Amino acid sequence: MLQTLLADRRVRNVEEQPPAVLYRADDGAIHRHWFDMRATRHDDVRIAFAIRPEAKADSLRKLLKQMRPQIPQSFADYALLRTDRDLPPSRTDDAVTILRYRETKCDVAINAVVELLRKIPGPIEIGRLVATTGLKDAAFGAIVNLIDDTALALCGRSITYHALVQRNPQVNIWY
Repeated sequence: MLQTLLADRRVRNVEEQPPAVLYRADDGAIHRHWFDMRATRHDDVRIAFAIRPEAKADSLRKLLKQMRPQIPQSFADYALLRTDRDLPPSRTDDAVTILRYRETKCDVAINAVVELLRKIPGPIEIGRLVATTGLKDAAFGAIVNLIDDTALALCGRSITYHALVQRNPQVNIWY
């Protein structure tokens, strides 16, 4: 989940184990709850995340339903539960890949991939695109960067050599 949030361009900051939130239970007793993460988006919306395996999430769903109206807006605008059903391994893998190549961005490879893609009107397999450039891992990284920057749309569920990508016509680098 952490990598997924860090790779999300809408997210400005991620805090693990933010301070506890106090809430009143049905019996009137005051309790503390610690969320697993809190993300702040660039629009300053704060989202608190509780993360559990789906098999153990029912009691937390009930607790969050009870807690939501009591969570101070200074802490979070939303409180969400995320389980393994919400975050398949491929999404986490893609986030790790995006973060890896975001740190090693290569403008030369990106420009080479963009020039090649200008000549390809439709979807193309990532592996074929990498092979055509002759730049190997640098081309794969450039493609990941272009997906991350939304210049390329991923036609499928995960970033692999077998996945298809296509130009995003709403991004002006193609003209």
